[in-house]
Amino acid sequence: MIRLATLTALALAVGALFLARVQLPTFAGRTVAATPGAIAFSADADDTTLIGALSAAGYHPSVDELVELSDAGVDADLVAAAREGNLERPSLEDFIALAHSGVGASDVRDYAGLDAHLSARDMIALAQHGIGADDVDDLRTAGYRPNSLDDLIELRDEGVDGDYLRALRRHGYRDLSVDQIVRLHEAGVDV
Repeated sequence: MIRLATLTALALAVGALFLARVQLPTFAGRTVAATPGAIAFSADADDTTLIGALSAAGYHPSVDELVELSDAGVDADLVAAAREGNLERPSLEDFIALAHSGVGASDVRDYAGLDAHLSARDMIALAQHGIGADDVDDLRTAGYRPNSLDDLIELRDEGVDGDYLRALRRHGYRDLSVDQIVRLHEAGVDV
């Protein structure tokens, strides 16, 4: 009987030590089971760190993911810009790809201002072809409404800009397809 009481007391003491040393994260007063390698965050509106921005955006990366994000150059401003913009929610891998492609927070904010629902991959494609938000605005003010991202990229790759499109419109050439615009430009048709 004494042995059973001693073993029970010992089990309780070990359990108490374990609980005192391993605290489970809590959110709004509720305990959440810990995922191996995951970090629990608390959202703080004044937190301008990478972890704070990720938490505010609803991401909960593991330690390895945080290291990878940081190593890639992802910062709090990029995460906040993606969260605030009219963009598809990027994955953690998308943030890394954005940073590796040189797409920063100001680019994301500019692209978000286009009133287009862009993904991280769309922004990367635009950046890789040297197309900024101001280039897209220039085409729009020239009266061109791109049907797809590929149309924008093709026009840019062929050197067609808003000035060329405005000149075409001035001469009565409106509602041209991308192929027609490119053919005119490649043929050196001066407008």
